[in-house]
Amino acid sequence: MRSILFTIFLCVFWAFPSYGNVKLNFIVTHLTTLNRSQTCRSGLPAVPLEARPVLPVSIKEFPQFANVHFITDANHFSLEFDYIGLCGNLGYGVPAASCGEGLAGNSCPYTADFVDACLTTEEWCKKNGYTKIDNDCTIPMYPANACPKNEAFFQSCREDIARACTDEGYSLNCDIGYIHTSDAASCPYDTDYKICTCNPCEGYDYTAEEANAQGYEPVGSVCNSCGTMKYMRQNANCGDYVECECGGIGSACWSGTKKLFASCQSCYVPCPEGQLDRNYYWCDGALKCFLPSVN
Repeated sequence: MRSILFTIFLCVFWAFPSYGNVKLNFIVTHLTTLNRSQTCRSGLPAVPLEARPVLPVSIKEFPQFANVHFITDANHFSLEFDYIGLCGNLGYGVPAASCGEGLAGNSCPYTADFVDACLTTEEWCKKNGYTKIDNDCTIPMYPANACPKNEAFFQSCREDIARACTDEGYSLNCDIGYIHTSDAASCPYDTDYKICTCNPCEGYDYTAEEANAQGYEPVGSVCNSCGTMKYMRQNANCGDYVECECGGIGSACWSGTKKLFASCQSCYVPCPEGQLDRNYYWCDGALKCFLPSVN
């Protein structure tokens, strides 16, 4: 019985040479067989057997084996598989660990440690549904959901009206200093988006320097025209200062183009010595001085 069982066990594994390189190491110290009524033990000398490679090893530089132990009572058989040969002969000769993270190709059916190839980032993206590129999307559609391995590829095209209008220079709301005029051009995808132009600031005709020039002062609010502040202005208020015909006394105050003073000098001009001052301002004062009469 023991010889029959042992012969059957060897024949089963010897009958499948097409699985690649298989090393069979049987270390038998005792063979235990069981029947319905008793347990039979018998000593059997160790018989080392090795099945020579049927297919060539394609990646011997990466040795890898799997051991299977059949244990019966205190005795065992040891079976060792060479997965390098098994996988390599089926075209899975690339170590998965040599690929970038997540870029391993199709796995060997015997172990995930070997694959058929390493994927490029483009191949990974397309394999996982990221097949779109920028040129596949037509405005107002834009690429959406970028591939995590390569941002040049996307999952789909998605409509984005706001972006389309903004990209073409239209705005829903203008920045400070700009306005939508009544005749402003509208976005073809949404007419609420229009071209913004500089605020003309009608009535605000002066710069800050002009509004604060001599004789003037700013008045009212300030208007922003594309970043340039525009002002309205008025003549400076000089209070009780007056305009003098013959010159003023003290400091002057300019109101617009007029020079005003707190008080004015007298316009009286005395007559030359020997002449009588009649204080007649005939002919604008030209005849106010007379020579005395001679008897």
